[in-house]
Amino acid sequence: PAEGEHPSSGGADRCPLCPFRTACRGAMDRHLARHLLKQKDLSCSFCGYRTNRTDHMRSHVSRHTGRGCVQCPGCPYKTGRKDHMKRHMASCR
Repeated sequence: PAEGEHPSSGGADRCPLCPFRTACRGAMDRHLARHLLKQKDLSCSFCGYRTNRTDHMRSHVSRHTGRGCVQCPGCPYKTGRKDHMKRHMASCR
């Protein structure tokens, strides 16, 4: 079988988005679901940034709103991520 092709397919159904082929309807449904997961269906209302992960969107929007952000006591730097602040503090002395 060709790469990405189900071994028993004979190439009956072809994915409309890539070269994948299969005769198994369930395999095609699972395959198409992978394409859908890659779609970026969340959009930032401030700047149009797009992602499919809610955790990334939450972090991104906090950059616009300042919500959940912590400011460095030694400079104007602020972030909503604890690991970024820790790394920053090591160099901001």
